[in-house]
Amino acid sequence: MNSLALIFPRSPGSTSGDREWKPFLGHLRVPKGWQVSWQGIPDPPPAGFIPEIGSPSILLFCARSEVDYPFIVRVLDLLGLDRSRRSHKKGRSSSPWVLVYLKTPGINPEPLAPFVDGFLLGEPEKILPPVCVAFPRNREFWTSPAAIVPGLYVPRNYRVEYTPAGVIRGIKPRSPFSQPVPYRCPLPAAWWRRHFPGASGSGAVARGKRAALWPVGSSAKLRRLLGRPPEEEHYLSQVPGLLQRGAENFTLHFFVGLPGEGAEDREGIIRLVKRLRHAVFQFRRPTLFSGLITVNLVSFSPKPFSPLQWEGMFPLSLLQLQMKALVSKLRAIPGVHVVHDLPKWAYLYGILARGDRRAGEFLRALARRGGDWWSALSEVNLNPDFYTVRQRSLEESLPWDHLEGPVPRQKLEDQARAWREQAVRS
Repeated sequence: MNSLALIFPRSPGSTSGDREWKPFLGHLRVPKGWQVSWQGIPDPPPAGFIPEIGSPSILLFCARSEVDYPFIVRVLDLLGLDRSRRSHKKGRSSSPWVLVYLKTPGINPEPLAPFVDGFLLGEPEKILPPVCVAFPRNREFWTSPAAIVPGLYVPRNYRVEYTPAGVIRGIKPRSPFSQPVPYRCPLPAAWWRRHFPGASGSGAVARGKRAALWPVGSSAKLRRLLGRPPEEEHYLSQVPGLLQRGAENFTLHFFVGLPGEGAEDREGIIRLVKRLRHAVFQFRRPTLFSGLITVNLVSFSPKPFSPLQWEGMFPLSLLQLQMKALVSKLRAIPGVHVVHDLPKWAYLYGILARGDRRAGEFLRALARRGGDWWSALSEVNLNPDFYTVRQRSLEESLPWDHLEGPVPRQKLEDQARAWREQAVRS
């Protein structure tokens, strides 16, 4: 009997992964006669751990973001299924097909491309059935016209060409039937709001006693460029209504390190937080406000399929200094709690978020080094700033250009050009 094994990461001693993936398992659709199993594997796998998955026909991994890529490569290494180290012919005849479902829209598949047979870029219940049907009948499936399944991306059918400078010259199909793969699953509202200029909405969300405000940009200038309501008064005007609906705790979300951001822009975060705190106390008088104002700071890292995909991050050392200074000033405000990420992780994840297939060597080193990111970087011939800090020309081919994102590239280029022009004028 043919079988499909679903593999997902699980934190040691936790069952949260099981709860997260069980509903997904219930929605999987496979042809009659197929058996489906699932297993949560500790992330990172302990020393000496060997996954017991039996002999599945298809191995399906689920990635919530590029952060899960090292886990996938590590498990494949433990199973001896590193596709990049075996011939295609041998891999088709003696090994399971390896698929990865990208759960969050907009994930860059390219760093993981050398290790797997295919990616599911859409709804698995629609993509898996034709793949399962082909397994026992067509062992040449991946390089045949049968592999043209909407939402199924087969990396081996595309060849990446580089210039002497190391930038991508183009991504060419290896066969006449290869075509751009649609990557158009619905985008979560929060992802759209944070990555696409022109998003509409009041920028306020209330759930019970908690209220969230999404200025995103640190100043009116940056909020205007992002398509967010620019004026501070817009967010302050939300306070009375949120308090009347029972809100007691407020969270404000900001990016730090947006392209074109300066010290004066970051001072805008402090000013808005102080003004919001004052507005809350003013409305609550004579009742004492006992809630909490939380400021959530996220290091900006450009993502694929967004107008800022051509921009670079701030250099790591500079971003760390900016984050440290901003956190210190915010924590000096009474009644304000600050939550922030670590810029070093945004920088490291940015290698995978914007990397091409050459970043696969970094993933392989991560597997060898047991997840030690900095040690892995020192082992490979890869300049992380090339992927993270470097600003790219709008004419440059990007690693994911052969995938059709939810927004046409031309529209993204127009928005990116407008961003750069307005940022320079400002």
